[in-house]
Amino acid sequence: MDTIAKGISKAGSSKERILAFAIFLASLAHGIYFTHEWLGFGVLIFAYALWQQKGSFREAARPVVWTITDTFFMVMLGLTIWGLWQPVKVAEGLLGICRWSTLWYVYRWAREISYDSQAGHRLIYWIQITAVLLAGAGWFIEIVNVLGRPEDVLGRLSSWLGYSNSAAAFLGAVLLLKPRSFSLCLFLGISLLSTGSRSAIGLYVFVSILDYLVRFFRNKKKYKPQEFFYGVFSGRNWSYVLGKWILIIAAGLALSALLFKPAWVHLAEWGFGNSSWGARLLYYQDGFKLAWIFRGLPHAGGWSAFPTVQQIPYWTADPHSSFITILLNQGIPGFLSILLWIILVLRNKFLGSSKTVLKSANLFAPLVFLVLHSLVDADFSFGILGILFWILFGLESEQFSSTEIKQSYFKPLKFLKPLKRLVPLVFATLLLTGSLSLALRPNLLNLGEHWSLKAKSLSGEDPSLSITLYHKSLFWDKTRAAWQRQLAELEFQQGNIGEGIKQTENALIWQGFDLGAYEWAQSLVWQTAELQDNSGFNNSAGLYDWVENVPARIESKRLSVNENKRWLWQGSASFRPTPHIILLADYARQRQFTKQGP
Repeated sequence: MDTIAKGISKAGSSKERILAFAIFLASLAHGIYFTHEWLGFGVLIFAYALWQQKGSFREAARPVVWTITDTFFMVMLGLTIWGLWQPVKVAEGLLGICRWSTLWYVYRWAREISYDSQAGHRLIYWIQITAVLLAGAGWFIEIVNVLGRPEDVLGRLSSWLGYSNSAAAFLGAVLLLKPRSFSLCLFLGISLLSTGSRSAIGLYVFVSILDYLVRFFRNKKKYKPQEFFYGVFSGRNWSYVLGKWILIIAAGLALSALLFKPAWVHLAEWGFGNSSWGARLLYYQDGFKLAWIFRGLPHAGGWSAFPTVQQIPYWTADPHSSFITILLNQGIPGFLSILLWIILVLRNKFLGSSKTVLKSANLFAPLVFLVLHSLVDADFSFGILGILFWILFGLESEQFSSTEIKQSYFKPLKFLKPLKRLVPLVFATLLLTGSLSLALRPNLLNLGEHWSLKAKSLSGEDPSLSITLYHKSLFWDKTRAAWQRQLAELEFQQGNIGEGIKQTENALIWQGFDLGAYEWAQSLVWQTAELQDNSGFNNSAGLYDWVENVPARIESKRLSVNENKRWLWQGSASFRPTPHIILLADYARQRQFTKQGP
């Protein structure tokens, strides 16, 4: 038993250090959002995963059994790979494999730490320290900017993350961990307000009240109201202490209002009538429409196709909802998988008989907060939020021990026992090799760019090969409207009128609110119609008709947006046919009239 305990302690301390470093590194690297940050972080995690396979402590440590959560990760990883067969952006699918694999290792290691309560508490302590450093850096950056570079003042606390809402989600989750120091809670609380994130602050208040009520009704006899105030007013001079803290809080709020005035203005704009909530509702509607077009199947980088369905002009790299992200990237199978996983987790949380090792840590409240926040704002595509969630879930997972898959299920597979060590080794090796290759050679993620450049250079010498390369480029990344344009022009040059029209329409689907794209398309079809007419072909009438109808298409698109949504589109009044478009349409009408004869 002593040997096992030592093994657990050694394993726990090793994983504790790597996860503490990971959460701190994530705070420095913009919260791990961009591609190169995810790949770099993945290399670190996969390299450690490969190294720890050789650790001498693994035989002595208590084994971390396979759970429903592990199965969930493997299902999501499989669906992400499936999405590569029907990609919008192949690079996003490859990045998705890196994300899910990284977060799976984080969960496994946190679960291993959960067997050692001391290591678990130390890890939570380091998470709280990271939050303090993150918030402190945000204040320091803003003070320096106000004093030295007023033009760089951001107005909302975001610190190293660069995005206020993700910083707010992180600070809110750490606050729900109930740090024992009231001073620490006060600093983090004022910092949370300084982010100006309405969703994070509103959800923090909601989850706090919910958690308070649940603990109160569960433990009425043991509940002590003074614990809610972290022992601040314990002692005889409570009035002095109360007065002191009121002054400190007032000073902190005043300083926050002075440095982060836009954050407080933003906080005052509550209600569903503001543009932020209105835009989010549009994202959700367009996300559901995309899922319908995708027939509920996984598509790598699914949300990147939003320009094809957007109701008004907007650009956002994220739909601001993990629900929409999963529905598009992993399809309906992914959505059903996560729904089933949540049901099983909640069932074992409230009906299971096992208890958590970390008895003094309140981990469920921040988990609920992070999940709810991911539904309406920054989700786990911000690595720091995903890492924090799966660390806390792994530490809490002792409460979900009934989700462990019984080892008796695997007895018929004893002949696979020799693969027990080989499979994790191969898995970690493949992930490390892949992520390291992509990190060192970023051009591998942009093969479409390479093929398109080659296609452009061959367009004069070998048009057929050039067309093939453009199709390969667009399979790799369908969002590149410039490649659609070049392909359409090449098809028309080769006399492929039907295919040229098809590619022109595809380009307009991706640039439906770009008047310049309509001018390009109309000019291209007009030139083709003129060439066909001068060459004596009889199919120019349909091309002239297409050119003539462009102004009507633009007007129809503008009028299709109802008044309830048009207020979100500030440039709606100027979205009208340009003089160039009207002129070409008039020329096309005249050409058709003259061709008809007297």
